[in-house]
Amino acid sequence: MWISNCLFFHFVGFRIKFPCTSQVTGETLLTINISFVDITGSKIWGPLSLVLRRHCVSGREPSILYPRVNSSQPMILPPQLCNKKCNKRHVMRRFCLNDFVIKARMENEILWNGQPHLQVRVQRTFKASRVKISSRQLLEKRGQEITCSCGNLRPDRVYVILGKEDRRKRVLYLDNFSTALEWSRNGKTYVRAYRRRSSCPERVE
Repeated sequence: MWISNCLFFHFVGFRIKFPCTSQVTGETLLTINISFVDITGSKIWGPLSLVLRRHCVSGREPSILYPRVNSSQPMILPPQLCNKKCNKRHVMRRFCLNDFVIKARMENEILWNGQPHLQVRVQRTFKASRVKISSRQLLEKRGQEITCSCGNLRPDRVYVILGKEDRRKRVLYLDNFSTALEWSRNGKTYVRAYRRRSSCPERVE
């Protein structure tokens, strides 16, 4: 007979109901084998064997032992799935397709009107947008795949930032089609290549 006292263990977005019994004293084990696959059926993470242990005592509130991973199955951290393309051909196209190109030092990330924004200090403008660019500029963050690694821009690092404008709202923003390249790595090289380029295709309004 199951009682209402249940352990709920949160793991990677799902919940496990793990009850004891009301009449039996002993240890309960729950083993879960987990693997993740992509849409093609190829395995991208796993297998992971997760063992949950709970000590049940008749007539008492049971004590809970922490879950442990089976040592026979090494834990493999799930990879970050990043779809960002940062080869030279793709980046050079982005110089033309985006509305502005600036060299800026990342200061911090803040919430403004409930929306994440990047606060940057602009050092140079290589391509001006129709929306005015200030020396200290807020860039609305509308995507997660902005850097080549899909990680966050790091404070005090200098980047070449290729972004877009929202002329209706009069704001500058970055989405997954924007690009931020560290100046000291390959940003300077791509800027030089862009400036040697004769022209970009004319934009259709």
